Amino acid sequence: MAKTLVSLGANLGNSRQVMQLAGEMILNRFGASNVVFSRLYRTPAVGGPAGQDDFYNAVATVESANTSFEVWRVLCDIEQALGRQRRHRWESRRIDLDVLLHNEERHWTPTLKIPHPRMVTRTFVLEPACEIASQWIEPVTGRTIESLNNSLRQMMTVGPSSDTKANILVVAESPDRIDRIAEEIEVSFEKAIAFQALDFLSRITVASQFEKVRQQFEQKMEEYLATSPLQLLVFAGTSPDPTVVHWEDYCRGWGELLGLVPSKYELSGATAFRRLPKYLLAANDPVWAAHELHAAIHAMTCSIQPNGVFFDV
Repeated sequence: MAKTLVSLGANLGNSRQVMQLAGEMILNRFGASNVVFSRLYRTPAVGGPAGQDDFYNAVATVESANTSFEVWRVLCDIEQALGRQRRHRWESRRIDLDVLLHNEERHWTPTLKIPHPRMVTRTFVLEPACEIASQWIEPVTGRTIESLNNSLRQMMTVGPSSDTKANILVVAESPDRIDRIAEEIEVSFEKAIAFQALDFLSRITVASQFEKVRQQFEQKMEEYLATSPLQLLVFAGTSPDPTVVHWEDYCRGWGELLGLVPSKYELSGATAFRRLPKYLLAANDPVWAAHELHAAIHAMTCSIQPNGVFFDV
């Protein structure tokens, strides 16, 4: 039996009722004895247009004989049955169901990425997950859900009146790119660096070339981490026109370097860098990139309140 971690979220219409309907459909599909739900949580909407209602969020563990793609397909069918319409990123959602983890697998495709690439930056995912899957391993970092959530809790104390800072390292293809993102987000990336060699990673074809870059990057990161503890690494790379080529394919080299994509060239061992939460931000537009980064920071530090058991009794 495979173990799958699933997230549920909704903030459109009667969100609590829709969440329960989604939960009932998950129980009907996988069996009540194979599914466990966290409590419901309430969080502000992150990243989308102003004026959105708060989200209800929860997670569930599912045991089944299904592959990760089969579980994902079931969730897509449930979304469709409940009236989910996908138009814009960060929009209000009648229901949103995602596969977060499936055993300790890693997949990187246009339709499905496991682990979910943004789960490590989301308090509204990690906090409820701690209730029912605290010791599950997130395979990119090799850390438990509990460990990742504790890191986000520390970040929630960061603010103008705090003595601590959120150390977020932004790696980009040029200093200009970092400056443009910083200007748009109106945040000073004091710890940011640029690493020019990353510019050609997506086009590497010779294994020895990739290995050389990997070793250089790992050494540079380890030297940096020896003096500067970090909560998150953001790699801001470019991506092509999505109507021409999938950005997942174009950025596969970056994903391999960061450990998001399985590869024999990925970073080795249990190094400090490997255990660092990472966020691959592929965008040509600095305005859009800044918006995504701002949303990621907000998701790491937003308020979250328990809102009762998942099912009303």
